[in-house]
Amino acid sequence: MIRNTPRGDHGRPHDERGVSELLSFILIFAIVLTSVVLVGLVGFQAIEDYHENERLANAERAVDTFADNGNEFVRSDAVTHRSGDVRVRGGTISPGEEGTNLDVTVRDNSGGELWSWNDEYGSDDLGAFVYDSGDASETIAYVGGGVFRESDGSSAVISDPMFTCREETAMISLVKIEDDGRSIQSAQPTEFEMEHRDSTREYFDEDNDDVDSVEIEVDGGPYADGWQMYLENDEHWDDSESHWECDAERVSIDVVEIDIDYESPDDD
Repeated sequence: MIRNTPRGDHGRPHDERGVSELLSFILIFAIVLTSVVLVGLVGFQAIEDYHENERLANAERAVDTFADNGNEFVRSDAVTHRSGDVRVRGGTISPGEEGTNLDVTVRDNSGGELWSWNDEYGSDDLGAFVYDSGDASETIAYVGGGVFRESDGSSAVISDPMFTCREETAMISLVKIEDDGRSIQSAQPTEFEMEHRDSTREYFDEDNDDVDSVEIEVDGGPYADGWQMYLENDEHWDDSESHWECDAERVSIDVVEIDIDYESPDDD
């Protein structure tokens, strides 16, 4: 007895159509699964990037607030102590790291030196209060009165230093941080104490000192690029190849040295 095999559309047997539908299902499932995996990977990375950017933004705000407290030592002779809380949140804070080598020189009309950083402080750099994010290899630092961000060997200014070059008057205010060498990691807010250690205050004017200009040479350090960018963006400072120069008949120099300390969790 002869039996006819049932055929579907276009003369294909039903079992061939079933195989085709199975292959289509497997292909669609594979596409969906791949899409879910890719979206998951990209999504997780985006979330991690967001959290890291948020952490750095919080660090910038914390260090900027810390800088405001530190700069109070320059703004007022009556300030001898300041304190502030900083939440580390997985990063590391070092209250006395390497800062920028900044050579400041006040010159008279004959080119002689009326005052220079090297004569006063030798080879000392400014020192820095540094937040290191760790994984991202980025740091936020309070250096000399300004706040800088460093990443992959280059830096940029976040909050301007206390420099003024206007109307034949130059005012240079710097905060010098004592080298400490310690660092701290903690998930809890850490209170830092700032204490005035010493000050150098000088004033020169054309009538008494024949003052002609003030020169600033950025001579290395982790945040040198940020200082160069700051001076470059200020049209009142002239680029003289080896240094930046401000023509001035009056020059004020303020350098305040501070110590930064904190209570380690091990001290509790």
